Amino acid sequence: NRYSQWEKLVEAFDKKKRFVDVALLEGEPFIDEKSVRQETVLQPVPAVTWQLGLDDPVVVFEEIRFPSYHPASRIEYKLDDGSRSINLESPVLITGDNGVGKSIFAKVLSGIIKPSGGSVAINAPNGSGYARLIFQDAIDQLFGKSIDGHMDWVFRFDEDKRRIAKDIYAELDAGIRNDFQDRTEELEAMGSQSRKCTLLQAKISLIAERLATRTPVLVLDEPGWGLSRSIARKLVETVSRTAGKMHVAIVLISHHARWWQGMVHARCHLSQEGKHTVVIGKV
Repeated sequence: NRYSQWEKLVEAFDKKKRFVDVALLEGEPFIDEKSVRQETVLQPVPAVTWQLGLDDPVVVFEEIRFPSYHPASRIEYKLDDGSRSINLESPVLITGDNGVGKSIFAKVLSGIIKPSGGSVAINAPNGSGYARLIFQDAIDQLFGKSIDGHMDWVFRFDEDKRRIAKDIYAELDAGIRNDFQDRTEELEAMGSQSRKCTLLQAKISLIAERLATRTPVLVLDEPGWGLSRSIARKLVETVSRTAGKMHVAIVLISHHARWWQGMVHARCHLSQEGKHTVVIGKV
């Protein structure tokens, strides 16, 4: 029971005549819920077939002494069957325990972290090269600019891509609004179309900017962060449909496998093997 520790904590406080408030901020159902509805989408999300190659990539982190100490460490990624490549159908869900190295792997795929040895290769309909990445805390990737200002700045030397990105934003925005037109709370998260200022709008803008470059793969690290389950699902579904038309493969990194039921076409799980090796297995 994943909630047993909370129950024991409350019980211990009760015995000592002390009080504690516990707030569960996740949208997942309790495990004793009698009926968990299998979630589906109205139409299947288009699949994009691509290949991920792993040639013994190793990431090495040097020792850090300031401002806090972190010992030197290393992570080696490999496929569970010992092969050098795996064929996948987008959207792909990547899961794994906290600290196993999911976000590090996303940064390797996107070229933010370069392996000290070995390599990672992407072969997708839009070509090879690195993936593009949306961080969990996506708003940091605006680099202090407004939502509209960021897109104008990124494409300040490429008017065509700026126009394409804004068209993609409009398509994603309209797709989500259309499904939530009778749901007040979700529409509030969408924010005003004339003054973009919500977290959801920031994510849509960053995604549109990356799709405009026709990246081979777009990685969404914890796309549900800061959003309700219903809004997160609709965001990922809408993005996956638009990306599918552009032949861009989508990779989701998430702790919440059930959030994406009926939407993903493949799932890979990362697990620790020994002290330094992370194994990637297709579920």
